[in-house]
Amino acid sequence: AKTRLLGFGLVVLAGLAFVIWIERSTWKQARQLQTKMAAIRTESFYLGTHLRAGIWRLDGRLLRFQLSEDRTEREEFLRESRELSEQIGRLKPHLVTAREVELLQEVESTYEAYLADATPLLERGIRGIRRGTTEVLARDIAAKSTVVLQRCDALIAAHHTAWETVLAQSDRSVTSVIRLMQWSAAIMLTLCMLILFLAYRAFIMPLQNRLNASTALLQRQEKLASLGALATGVAH
Repeated sequence: AKTRLLGFGLVVLAGLAFVIWIERSTWKQARQLQTKMAAIRTESFYLGTHLRAGIWRLDGRLLRFQLSEDRTEREEFLRESRELSEQIGRLKPHLVTAREVELLQEVESTYEAYLADATPLLERGIRGIRRGTTEVLARDIAAKSTVVLQRCDALIAAHHTAWETVLAQSDRSVTSVIRLMQWSAAIMLTLCMLILFLAYRAFIMPLQNRLNASTALLQRQEKLASLGALATGVAH
């Protein structure tokens, strides 16, 4: 009985330990998936798009200032350029992959070169070209931002690659979680059946054997009593 009870306890503990391991693994993968999805949802994932749109706005303000010398355009150019620089520094630690970090560093360096090239045109009397139409002036200003815009496009492509990677990892994680949950359910069902079987073997079966033995003994005693009564009758 002690051996059976010990075996019963060991099986239960082993089953519970395995189920706990499955549950912990499932929650761990779920948390990792949640963390990756949260990183993708942050503003850093759209940094390339924001920078590209911001540089386009800066080109537009620089062109309008060159055409009108409106100081409002100059002040807005300086304000928006500072905001873009702050945004790069703020979101750099939140990028997901090393490739994104590398490209952002290239964007930052080319952006600084763009500002160094474009800022002098904000001074009165300094023209991007001496003579020409607005179209030529716009083309000249756009040429100053060509390199940084190319780096922004590369950063956007890296964002999409990171997104596809996260989606693939998420699909694998979800499949793994489903498989672990299925294993957990199967193990729980098997464990319950094993517990019932061991409980039957440890407690119910001995009682049933004793009952059968008692019934057989009682039947033998009844047969012996009947034979004794029959022998007494024959003797008389």
